[in-house]
Amino acid sequence: PKLVRAPSQISDKDLQSAPLVLTAVPLGRHIFKIRLKLLGNHLAANYLLLVPKLRTSNGQARYKSHKVTLRCAGKILDAAADYTSFLLFNARGDQVADLVLEHEFVNQRVRVQSKEGKFEASEVVPVPELDEMERVSCLSCSSGRIRSVLQALGLERKSGERDIAYAMRLGRALRNGYAYDTAATEADLSNLTTSIWEKRRGDCSAFNAGFVFALRAFDIPARVSLGFKYGSAVQEACGAIVAPHAQAEFF
Repeated sequence: PKLVRAPSQISDKDLQSAPLVLTAVPLGRHIFKIRLKLLGNHLAANYLLLVPKLRTSNGQARYKSHKVTLRCAGKILDAAADYTSFLLFNARGDQVADLVLEHEFVNQRVRVQSKEGKFEASEVVPVPELDEMERVSCLSCSSGRIRSVLQALGLERKSGERDIAYAMRLGRALRNGYAYDTAATEADLSNLTTSIWEKRRGDCSAFNAGFVFALRAFDIPARVSLGFKYGSAVQEACGAIVAPHAQAEFF
């Protein structure tokens, strides 16, 4: 079975020229509880746990809030340090079997809409401001090869084409004549940035890496976001309620 994504409700004309806004509407509160298991039989005296945080500010609209809690036999352990992208915890080796890591977050439905559309002012997401380091990392790309591949497919960026219009055109192209195939990606890992365009087959890593580097090649900041996808649709498509997943973000 395929995971079906609803088509865009914005016309090509509006994508190219109309004033647009990004909106986000809360959908649901989720709690993941994870137990830890060590590889091997050797137990160290102490461990450091680096727990990634979901970004909820500066235009990161996919999640409204995120709270991380580490419990040991029901008792909450305080974080040793709280950084921008992760929390750092100290745990004794004899505590590992009793640790439960809890992620609590609210996810949101994110949409690009015409500024003349129907939405509440509170739903509008401010335009993110990338700092110099983020912009450089989101544009890092050896563009020569991927530009040539895209040009051969008629998918190069047109003169004057708006960032979002080009991104939507690439996304639509990937929905027609391209197939999900994990084995194809594993066999072509060294060419991940162009594999999906050349082979027309690949997993979510290939689809999103190809999409992101195509955007970068034409000066649109973009990055791959790695994580997990879950739900009944995932179970139907993958046979498990939770599966690793990659998605793309562009600015």
